[in-house]
Amino acid sequence: MVSSDVERIERVGASSQTYTVRWQMTNLCNYSCDFCIQGTKEMHVEAARGESRELRSRICEAIIGLVENLKGFRKLDVYLIGGEVTFLNDFPALLEKLASCRFPGDMSFRITTNLSMPAETYCQLCEIIKRHDRIGRRRSFHIGASFYRSYTSWESFAAKLIEIADREVSWPRSPITRMARKLGERVLCSPIKLGVGIPLLADEDFDLLESARASMWEHRISVTPIIMRKYATTISERNLGTVIAQGRNGIRVTYSDGSIRDFENIQALGASLGGTETFCPRGYLCDAGTSSISIGPKGNVERCPVIGGTMHLGSLLDGTYAGLAELAPCTADHCSCNYYNVIIKGDSAIRAAINP
Repeated sequence: MVSSDVERIERVGASSQTYTVRWQMTNLCNYSCDFCIQGTKEMHVEAARGESRELRSRICEAIIGLVENLKGFRKLDVYLIGGEVTFLNDFPALLEKLASCRFPGDMSFRITTNLSMPAETYCQLCEIIKRHDRIGRRRSFHIGASFYRSYTSWESFAAKLIEIADREVSWPRSPITRMARKLGERVLCSPIKLGVGIPLLADEDFDLLESARASMWEHRISVTPIIMRKYATTISERNLGTVIAQGRNGIRVTYSDGSIRDFENIQALGASLGGTETFCPRGYLCDAGTSSISIGPKGNVERCPVIGGTMHLGSLLDGTYAGLAELAPCTADHCSCNYYNVIIKGDSAIRAAINP
């Protein structure tokens, strides 16, 4: 299979009634990973010029105004990313504002963190969500912790994550759930969910992934691989193939011959195409901009967080933002996100115009 064989990509379990907001709150990070998609530490600092608490507060208010006026959506997914968002002193206050907004449906907040702050920091964030979680307007919080062995050991990283999990995630007390426990099924009653991502840069990371899945399960913490295929890695093709084969609950791909496969994420799809090829979405119709948007640290809005794309939709702060009324073709050479609901092949004339 090659990129041209892909006919349709969709998120498993995604709903057309879900709206997705991805807010990159800052470019700043207290780590400097050599495989960071945002470049070097110096590039982070340069990109962060002009960021301020006042600016983030204005963007937050604009997001609230946007989502409170959404029509036809029953669920809202809010991704709060950086840089490192927990590195911001005003992050708890911003999360509080967002969680208390008058969006009439359910809201799911998701952060990606390097887990470098004290465990108490994350527990306090969990408490904010719990205060606003109620029947009819559920609020949930997903913490995705990324492990980087250059900065911490797995033992200390896992201990902190387990401390948060054991405090914030509890077992339901109903007879049905007690029976499920006896049968070995783990059921959560808390609006808090924890997960850890492990970048696969070497075979030792694959070995850690396998052992972490077993040890984290009893604490209700999911473990997923972060496939770093476009960076220099020494992971064997056999181990990479094993990870791809285990992909689930990510994206579903339909090929031109009618076959269907599930992958962990878009990177796993790219890796499956063989060699150094990655999936090229240019010319495909995508729902980004209609039911999902990406907001930058300065309030600029793009259809999606694609790298090197020209998908600007205006700004939340000067009134120039305007969403798209229908699916539009992607203009990027590669895709790095899982925030769309569907990507389908567009009209051949459209593709020919974008791919002359």
